[in-house]
Amino acid sequence: GGYDSLCNSCFTVVLEFFEWIFTTLFQSCMVSDRLARDHGCLGCMWGFAVSPFYMIWAGIMTIVTLVDRLGVTIANNIFGKNWLFFIDRRAKAKVYREIPTADGKEVSISSVLDVHAAREIAGDARKMFDQCKPSFSYHDHWNWEEVSLEALSKKVTWARKAALSTDKPMLELTPEEFQILEERITWAKKKKMESLSYSRFCLFLGEAVHDRFLAIEDSGHAFFGAPNQDYMN
Repeated sequence: GGYDSLCNSCFTVVLEFFEWIFTTLFQSCMVSDRLARDHGCLGCMWGFAVSPFYMIWAGIMTIVTLVDRLGVTIANNIFGKNWLFFIDRRAKAKVYREIPTADGKEVSISSVLDVHAAREIAGDARKMFDQCKPSFSYHDHWNWEEVSLEALSKKVTWARKAALSTDKPMLELTPEEFQILEERITWAKKKKMESLSYSRFCLFLGEAVHDRFLAIEDSGHAFFGAPNQDYMN
């Protein structure tokens, strides 16, 4: 399956359509079984009673899914788009999510401050990355978006110059950190990379700001990345 060609797209549409058809037909059994496992005989009876409503909902979603997948097929294979969905946003993967930060009760205050500072840098890097128009079109996959390495390189160069002339730079790095970041991007160019993912961009940033987050405490070490770690292998 997949949407990388017209043939695969049509095959995927047919598969998902029949998946929803069978889901609709077996709603009475599925709902009753699920409720019976949780609530016994009474749950089974209640499942049979409410299963028609589930069947109606599944029928509606069958139509929505069919229209959505046909729309994606036509857009991607005929009009050259890179859509993940047409009308059904459930198809768009939510890769990024917020992770609760440490509250200082289990780690040192300095480490918590380092985490917050690192998150700010990562957030600024994400804004810069998004300004380069990330897309799935650089490789034959739908797992992560990438941006043009040349466009990102220009953004980094612009951010370095802006950091010297404004109070609110796009990316708050020191001249030495910008130099390391640009060296990593130059390395990527020498490797003939045409695009870069946000994750790899953050790895390059991690090397650039590594020394800033290296802190030695009495109880041990707290650092942003491993010393002398080669992120570019």
